[in-house]
Amino acid sequence: MAEAMAPIELFYRFGAALLIGLLVGLQRAYANLQEEPDEKSFGGTRTFALLGLLGCTAAYLAERMDSVLAFVVIIAVSCGLIMIAYVMTARRGSIGMTTEVAAVVTLLAGGICYLGEVVIAAALGVAMTVLLALKLQTRMLVRNITQSDVYATLTFAVITLIILPVLPSRSYG
Repeated sequence: MAEAMAPIELFYRFGAALLIGLLVGLQRAYANLQEEPDEKSFGGTRTFALLGLLGCTAAYLAERMDSVLAFVVIIAVSCGLIMIAYVMTARRGSIGMTTEVAAVVTLLAGGICYLGEVVIAAALGVAMTVLLALKLQTRMLVRNITQSDVYATLTFAVITLIILPVLPSRSYG
């Protein structure tokens, strides 16, 4: 069994998971009110806050029980519930799954918080919230780009991320 950490450290990690869930949940609740004010959606502020806590709790239990199986089972059951919510939403005609994917990422961010990587988890939460909030802007971008824009971006990515890292950083002479 793993050694217990100081209570203040536990509160810090669980608090970070809670805040990440709240951030994502606030964005999802706001977006739902703007898009479909009379429709019930999968998750809002409380649900996402609980998902962040659940991910952190799953990692905590896995460490305390010294078994990654505890984490896997809790996350799998949670993902099963998220899938059921998606099926119910899809039956109403909404086939987007952005909220459900955000729920899974929130669960995992909670787990990352417990592992002590709070900065990484927070960055993940903020990046996810920004992506969720920029729905209109990303749709407009997709409508306005051309095929040559796509090829130029891919060429730049290949040169920057594949070719440049393998080139020597100094001369051979």
